[in-house]
Amino acid sequence: MKKQKLKIIFKEIELRTDQYVYDYIEEDEVLQIDDFDILYNKLEDKGFFNVDIIYYHRAIDYLKEKDPSLQNSMEIAKEFDYQLESINSELLASLLATRELVDTFYEFEEEINNILENYE
Repeated sequence: MKKQKLKIIFKEIELRTDQYVYDYIEEDEVLQIDDFDILYNKLEDKGFFNVDIIYYHRAIDYLKEKDPSLQNSMEIAKEFDYQLESINSELLASLLATRELVDTFYEFEEEINNILENYE
């Protein structure tokens, strides 16, 4: 039951972000975890939340779709203290995609925690 419920959630995250949890961590390892924060930290350690959008045309397309004004991506860059001269479309798109992935993952925090804590 736990296995199936997690697969459904992880598939939903993949559909929304193109990142699949089981590409970064073994299913058996996830099934041993009983807390959302532990799962998050393990995924973070394995690079799950590091989205890298390369090639300018892909970055521009992503930004056009997700942040045409660049307001959100520039705000994220500011949070990380990037200097204007080091900012480009690839960096902005990667920062925005990473934030989107983290936010999407946190949208499922309560549901994931419930599954990890209550199912075998």
